[in-house]
Amino acid sequence: MSRSSHPSQSRREFLKRAAGAGITCGALPAVFDACSARSTTQRKPNVVLIMADDMGYECVASNGGEGYETPNLDALAAEGVRFTNCYSTPLCTPSRVQIMTGRYNQRNYEHFGWMNPAEITFGQMMQDAGYVTAVCGKWQLRGSTEMMPREFGFDEHCLWQFTHVGSELGSRYWAPQYEVNGESRNGGDDIYGPDVYCQYLLDFLERNKDGPFFAYYPMCLPHDPYVRTPNSPPGQERAVYFRDMVAYVDELVGRIVGKLNDLGIHDDTILLFTADNGTGRSISSVFEGRTLQGGKGTPTHRGTHVPFVASWKGQSPEGSVVHDLIDFTDFFRTLAEAGGGSVPTDRIVDGSSFLPHITGQGDRERPWVFCDFNNVDRAWLTPGRFAHDRRYKLYDEKYADSNPRAGLFFDLQSEPDEANPIEPGNEIADERAARAALQYVLDNIDSGAINMENGGG
Repeated sequence: MSRSSHPSQSRREFLKRAAGAGITCGALPAVFDACSARSTTQRKPNVVLIMADDMGYECVASNGGEGYETPNLDALAAEGVRFTNCYSTPLCTPSRVQIMTGRYNQRNYEHFGWMNPAEITFGQMMQDAGYVTAVCGKWQLRGSTEMMPREFGFDEHCLWQFTHVGSELGSRYWAPQYEVNGESRNGGDDIYGPDVYCQYLLDFLERNKDGPFFAYYPMCLPHDPYVRTPNSPPGQERAVYFRDMVAYVDELVGRIVGKLNDLGIHDDTILLFTADNGTGRSISSVFEGRTLQGGKGTPTHRGTHVPFVASWKGQSPEGSVVHDLIDFTDFFRTLAEAGGGSVPTDRIVDGSSFLPHITGQGDRERPWVFCDFNNVDRAWLTPGRFAHDRRYKLYDEKYADSNPRAGLFFDLQSEPDEANPIEPGNEIADERAARAALQYVLDNIDSGAINMENGGG
């Protein structure tokens, strides 16, 4: 597919032609609410969205993780907002498709390593709002087509797992194989890929310091293979290397914060940090005195509960801790509100903006989160479809032939490991009410009859 044939790119070209012909926004087709952006007289905030790879909630010290060194993330939380209830999907590609489009996976996830070119991403939305955009790190959305990050809304890219998708992937870490704006590159044995991707991001920030810019940084770290970092002594065990890799995630976050400070634009930038799914299942962590096994690839709490820290220096209430539910569909609408972007009106867009939590100028209460993880195409994955509130979780009874947890109901407060479900007939009144409310979500979410924009019901 050529760049010009993408719907968002075609729209931008049409807007330019329409403006030259004196056509107003009111005369444009209603694919977007094109006139809803903020006034350009108000400075738009820059946005940097960082997403670690396979790093569960328990891997951040300020969340209660033990044995991990995350001083930069902890400092970011101290100057901004730490969210305790952020949820992804259990796997990398579904999470990437969901966070980039603001849509639950039953609407747009087709298979691993792929996103339908007809989807509208937050990159395209931010471009249309006047942002210069870049993506650095891990791509994983090309599949077998010639789709470029540019077609998905990114002016620049520096990415591993792009050129070599469909063949040998090449290394993401030492001696990396990666692509920069259409040019394949190979690093030497002493080159560490995460340094390359981060440095490109830092250069992008400097070149666009006058803003507004949107930088999306889906990291390669700390996904396996668990190997040494530039700060690791040789010959350690996998679990030790994983801790080193988490520490290197934190170091790279520190470099980004330092660059924003050096450029004098920290106050003008919203900085977001999360992760695409839970920790790999071979990794054990100590969290608040308990040993937890990673849950990646499973629809359990350990597979979907991820860290989330947000900071808008000077705007965020310092040291705020928010317990409201967040899921990955919420990021699209949050970026749209922050940047004056327009949400597509020709399709269901899920989620709602959590910007009021970041600025401390309002509140939002999300009553539930939802996940559809049934269209999985890898044998080691555990399918599942569920909704949960801040305490109770209900797995959908549908797809019982492929979903071993179908119909199970848990109290996450007493059973965070989801080992002992609440048996039907043994429920107290609060549990019956929670089950009914969550069943309503499961029964109505596909049609779009309920969404967060109407309060979740």
